[in-house]
Order: sequence, then structure tokens, then C-alpha cells
Amino acid sequence: MKIIITRHWETEENKAGIIQWQLPWSLSAEWIMQAKKVALRLKNEKIDYIYSSDLTRAHNTALEIRKYHQNIPLILSEDLRERYFGELQGRYFVELQGKNEKWISFNTISWNNIETNENLLERAKIFLDKIDKKYWDKNLTILFVWHNWINRAIISKLLNKDFKQIENLQNTNISIFEKWDNGNFKMSLFNCAKHLEDS
Repeated sequence: MKIIITRHWETEENKAGIIQWQLPWSLSAEWIMQAKKVALRLKNEKIDYIYSSDLTRAHNTALEIRKYHQNIPLILSEDLRERYFGELQGRYFVELQGKNEKWISFNTISWNNIETNENLLERAKIFLDKIDKKYWDKNLTILFVWHNWINRAIISKLLNKDFKQIENLQNTNISIFEKWDNGNFKMSLFNCAKHLEDS
């Protein structure tokens, strides 16, 4: 099994430093360029299934990619939504800096009504277990189109690495993982966005 992971295009909220998470988004001026470039990058890739968050910014990115893979299934799931940040969604990162350094580091979180690292990782594990059970014996390539934090959690589980060691992922990046015969995953590409570079 081969897994390709990408993140949705950049939103205005991403650019402005707003804690967006599961909230709706606004298009940035660069969105269509990013979407078209990642779609072109994946044009000749063998893809058998696309799994996407049902949040529109991820779904629309997946639709752009699917223009080159029109006959394959596109499966939307709430399980792949970005991390839930409760009452902090919609606020600016900068207004929280200095008030709680442990919180702003995103390594330990004590605020009420926020999905914890542990809960996020468990959500990632449950999803990967479903994928593994469904496709473990098949020579398939599956594309995941999600968000920064759920992507990091998924990668943490794929590589059996500490979540805190997985760096933030660039919008429309590409990461690739292939499953060995022993059941472990090998990473062949991480957080690559060369397709966004000006030619």
C-alpha cells in the first residue's frame, strides 16, 4: 500500500494567523494557483482512492486533484477534520502569545473544550486501522487530503514517532509513505512543495 498525503490550499485565515481549525474559510488570492499546481504534480500518479476531510477547503482541493483522476472514488469523512479548538477558534494566535506559553507551543494544552493531542492521535489511529483493515493486502495508492494537525497525527502514527517531532506542513505539500512487507511504513518524501516554486 502506498499513501500520499497533502494539505488543503492556503486560506485568508491561514495568512492572517487566525485559529481556523473547523471553522469555514475564505479564499486567498493564491488558492487556485496552489490547487492547480498540486493537481498537476499528481496528474500522472497512480491513485486508486481519494480520502478527504469534509471541510470545504480540503474537499475543494481534492476536487481539483480529481480532475485528472475522474473515475476514482472520492470519499469524504468527518473523521478527517482539523483539530477542534472550541472557544479559541476564530481568534488570532498573536493575542494568545505570552499569556500561556505552554498553550501557544501546542505541545501541552489545558484550555477547556479543546481536542487534546491524545484525542487527536487516537482519532488518527482509529482511521488508519480502518484503512489498514480494508486495504492491507491490496497494491493500492491512497491519497489523503486533509489539514495540518490531523496530517501530523496521521504521519506520527504511520512512522511510530512522537507527535511533537512532526513539523507543521505547508499548504498543498506532498508526503509519500509505502508499506513494507513487515507492516511498517517507510517515508520516501516529506512536506515537499517544489511544485509551488516559480518556474
